[in-house]
Amino acid sequence: MVETPDLGFSGGLLIVNTLGRPIEFHCTAAVKINRAQKILYGRTYHSFLFCDQIAASLIEHARTQPQAYVTDCVDLMPLTESVEAPVLLLPEEPGVVTQRKDLGHFKLHERQLWFGAFEREQAEPIRSLCERFCDTLPIEEPLDRIREAISEAQAVAR
Repeated sequence: MVETPDLGFSGGLLIVNTLGRPIEFHCTAAVKINRAQKILYGRTYHSFLFCDQIAASLIEHARTQPQAYVTDCVDLMPLTESVEAPVLLLPEEPGVVTQRKDLGHFKLHERQLWFGAFEREQAEPIRSLCERFCDTLPIEEPLDRIREAISEAQAVAR
């Protein structure tokens, strides 16, 4: 998720192969905050906006089913309930999720990756998948590419 002050929030989905090469890329137009929805959804508003509106659209348009989704946005973790592949959280600020009881975690190259607690039996296969990916490039590198691509798309649209 990328927030642009005048435009709102945009989301991006980059599906890469094990070498880190793009298979698919999708991004959304910016979605402005709807004041009435924000009031009605309260503290769950960002999760609603990010999961139900932005991410749902991105996932629906993807032709390839990824082995895992990696995000740096904690408000996307409810996706674990609606997608088949595990959703992994690599927070930009490591201390953000340490108090969450609904998430499990494992260490990967000095970083913590978090996942839905009900996926605990999948933790080792998920960690192994991430280790293989990290043999090629850092796990956070595609997230940087998504942010840059969204910024470029927004600059072109202006």
